[in-house]
Amino acid sequence: MEARVAALETKFDKIDGKLDRLIDAVSMVKLDIVRVDGRVSTIDAKVSALNLDVTEIKGRMTASEQAFSLLSSDVAEIKGRVATLPSASDVAEIKGRIATLPSAEAFGHLRGRVDSLPTTARIASMLGIAVGIITIANNWQTVLAFFK
Repeated sequence: MEARVAALETKFDKIDGKLDRLIDAVSMVKLDIVRVDGRVSTIDAKVSALNLDVTEIKGRMTASEQAFSLLSSDVAEIKGRVATLPSASDVAEIKGRIATLPSAEAFGHLRGRVDSLPTTARIASMLGIAVGIITIANNWQTVLAFFK
């Protein structure tokens, strides 16, 4: 019986060692599961951030579509205005009219003439002198009587 108990104790020690190794392995698996869980949480946070980015991009795309729509209508309006612009022959006619206008030198002579015209102050002075002479002439008898 002692031999059997000794054999059982030996086998129990072997089983005990194997159980310790299994417990260590399960602990390692548990740590790995915790790490994986942390990584999954991080991935969830990143996915949430990406969803927010996608929502923001959708908003920007909607705004861009509206801006392009407005731009398209502006381009259509510009095309309509371009259609009403004068043709090359009309512009050539205007060019011909411009060619007959006086030169810069001729405008310079005109400017000299305008500068030599009397100013408002000169006209007022001459008008005042004329009124004074007319007044003296009308009252000449009174002036002579004053000096006698």
